[in-house]
Amino acid sequence: MNIKELENQIEEKVLEFALQPRFEKEIQKAREYFYREKSDIVGSAEMYADFNSWLIYDYILENGKTIFKEYLDIHQNRLTQEQRAFALEKCSSYLSIYELKEVHPGQALLQDIFTKDKIRIQSAEINVMEIGDLILARSIYLNEQDQLTDVKGIIPGFFKNAIEKSLIPKYEEYKHKERYGNWNHFLKQNSLLLMNHIEIVMRLVEEEKEDDGQYDVWQSVYFVKDFQRIREILLKHSEFKLDFEENETLYFKWYEKDSLSAEIVLKPKFLEIECISEEDREKAKKNMEYLLGNLVKYYKDEIIGFYDI
Repeated sequence: MNIKELENQIEEKVLEFALQPRFEKEIQKAREYFYREKSDIVGSAEMYADFNSWLIYDYILENGKTIFKEYLDIHQNRLTQEQRAFALEKCSSYLSIYELKEVHPGQALLQDIFTKDKIRIQSAEINVMEIGDLILARSIYLNEQDQLTDVKGIIPGFFKNAIEKSLIPKYEEYKHKERYGNWNHFLKQNSLLLMNHIEIVMRLVEEEKEDDGQYDVWQSVYFVKDFQRIREILLKHSEFKLDFEENETLYFKWYEKDSLSAEIVLKPKFLEIECISEEDREKAKKNMEYLLGNLVKYYKDEIIGFYDI
């Protein structure tokens, strides 16, 4: 049985279970909260959140469980072995955004843009995606294979920067309150927040496109004179957080007062500053030149449309 059939079978059982009178008041409370949170999201942006999915997988009942977990605790013996294995994986899963990194015959590599975890799935699952595209979904491990489930939609890759800039400050707030929290826990507890932010970002980008035809990245490029020294400085500086490192290229998030102000790409010969406004870029340039001094030499400024990226 394929994963979509399993998903449909389990969801039908859980939604039927949720119709019991004992859940009526809590479901009404959940519905009011869901639509209140989404009331500000209008416009032509595709809606990525649906109430039923959020209700059974993510909404926490007064007893501290989701409806999905409550169903499993009571009825998992009624499920087939295949259904039970799928349900247990799904119960611990969370929505996140995965970027398509590589495609090989029969297999594709995706990376969670928040946790940086990598998964390998059958390439047939993403046959409409291009390298760099994003997909909002849950990942599970079933039958010795990473698989995507509860797929909400494909998001063009040029939204990645805006989504990160929108959500990372919320994660930093969460980290201040939860000492041992991490992205996995945050995403598990904040699926509606994630979906709302994606919809808001896409609406704003669409409005920007209507105004001037593109949504731009303001970029500045510098020649690098001492790669290792610059690497050491950025790694030690409290405002720079290493996102990931790959093939001698380091990707940093630059925070000021817990707000993401720029992304920095450090390569052996070049340093790039990427911002979503000209004002942010000019501020970042001054700060970077003050910090690195003669270790870098200014090369050029450019404006890159997201569609060009």
